[in-house]
Amino acid sequence: MCFIASGTSDRHPGPPPPAARRPAREAIPDLAAAAALIAALLLLYHQVLRLWWTHDDLFALHYLSEHRPWQYCLEPRVWRQLPMRMLTPLLFLSTHLDLELFGPDPRAQYAHQLAAAALAFLAFYAVLRLWLPPVTAALGTGVALAGAPAASLMPLPSTRHYLEGLLLAALSILLFVRALRRPRREEERPWPRSGRLSGRALGLSLSALCYLAASLAKEVFVPLVLFYPWLAPGGLGRRLRLSAPHLGAFLFYLGWRLYMLGTLGGGYGWSVGAADLPRLAEDLPLKLVRAMVGPSPLAGTLLLAALAAGAVAASYRRPRAALLLLAAAVAATGPILPASTEMEPRWALPLWLILAAALAFGCDRLARPPRGSRTAAALLAGLAVIPAVAANRQSWAQFYAAAERTSVENRALFVLPSGEYLRHPAGPPASLHELQWFRQSYLRQPPGGGWFFDDLFLCALPPAARVREYDPRSRRVEDITARVPRLRAGHCGSIRDDEPLRVDLLLADGNLRWRLGPYTTGTWSLIVAGGQDAYPVPPAGGFQVPALSAVTLQVHYASPTGWHTYSPPLSVAAGPGAHVAFSRH
Repeated sequence: MCFIASGTSDRHPGPPPPAARRPAREAIPDLAAAAALIAALLLLYHQVLRLWWTHDDLFALHYLSEHRPWQYCLEPRVWRQLPMRMLTPLLFLSTHLDLELFGPDPRAQYAHQLAAAALAFLAFYAVLRLWLPPVTAALGTGVALAGAPAASLMPLPSTRHYLEGLLLAALSILLFVRALRRPRREEERPWPRSGRLSGRALGLSLSALCYLAASLAKEVFVPLVLFYPWLAPGGLGRRLRLSAPHLGAFLFYLGWRLYMLGTLGGGYGWSVGAADLPRLAEDLPLKLVRAMVGPSPLAGTLLLAALAAGAVAASYRRPRAALLLLAAAVAATGPILPASTEMEPRWALPLWLILAAALAFGCDRLARPPRGSRTAAALLAGLAVIPAVAANRQSWAQFYAAAERTSVENRALFVLPSGEYLRHPAGPPASLHELQWFRQSYLRQPPGGGWFFDDLFLCALPPAARVREYDPRSRRVEDITARVPRLRAGHCGSIRDDEPLRVDLLLADGNLRWRLGPYTTGTWSLIVAGGQDAYPVPPAGGFQVPALSAVTLQVHYASPTGWHTYSPPLSVAAGPGAHVAFSRH
């Protein structure tokens, strides 16, 4: 997103002089490109309209049903009830708008998701058009839209803040550059001493507000503040003066974040200490490549090679452009480093946008006379587009299948009667508890069925209970009660209560940390409520759990040879009982 001005001038990468007003017919290529991009979006991702509530959707509904916008935007006590150390109030405002307009209707959430994606990528196209012709701008936008990081967002309304943050960031850049391209009579005094703002000052102020809103949508857009001075013309002093509103917005964001969170740091998911950062930094490049390649090694690798070639073409013999590309890549990946223990494809979106933009600039430079070659540019574009489509179809099949399974399971669990259980659901355990809340507290229906992630639950299952499980062949939840005796005998008979086991738990400073042993192979999980909930974990690590004050859990070790062992229930609480150790020899 920041590699947008490596553009057309080898002398200075900033905005070119203002152009004369274009005839209406010259807008036809842009209208055609916009129509093609919207059509591509709907063609690639329209299936999301078939999905139901999944993942964090019902958590957001639960939270928003208990709090008003001014509370979660302005009251730290309310915001800190969330299980994360992040400041993303625009996501909740966006979801709140859907609930106010359409009620708890998942179709509205997914329609909003597609609309947000359309606006975001049209704005991305408009940013590229500041420096590029329609064809190459559409190329870069199409590749960005088809990438695995973008595809991973579409079936998850809880990730809409990436899309709406992109829209706001792109609008900020558009307003900034347009303000700098205003007539020269406004250049000498962009901040007039009179009470009336000039057109340039108004544009810069609106750009800063959009930047602030993008930062409040998702933290990945905060580093954009570093690049406004680079886009501005003139010496360092003038660049800083023109970027002053954005620096002010950045400082305001930091103050708001400190007020709401009590810290400038944050994050969610895995707990990471300073000692973990070198290891994460070493592993991050490969994780980013995998996130961008997706499940198609051949097509994904060809696509990445084309993007790399575009970046080389855009920055070849242009040190400023190469430096900007490097700085943008660092700014795009730095914020995700602490959270990269378990990489999500969407976290690679900022870097993906930078590479897609670099491809567009590279193709434009290859085709530019006098020494350009349209054949070389067309070849590079083809080498990007063909694998992009192939990789998208494979990535989307994987992402949609996972979302469809979770959607089907949640629908089934929602109507499951008491005494029936769903085995090994795909959604996170917390989302199933929110589904219970939705049924019983929000819709005032009687309690329904349950679920379990770990087969230890089978060992205490009542004989009359019925069990269901998702069948990937029929893509439905099927009754497997007839298989339960065999499943129970197989798992419960493989449990060894006398095998060695070491457990060390610590709940302190909003983190649950553990160290498990003595085995170096096999798999580990933390289970709750006798197997109802389970969380696969490494033998040493931690979760960020700022709202958790106490928990009772068991540790499950599964040997590669097929046997299992469990710890007894272990209770750990923040405060005097923050540390619990268990050992069995």
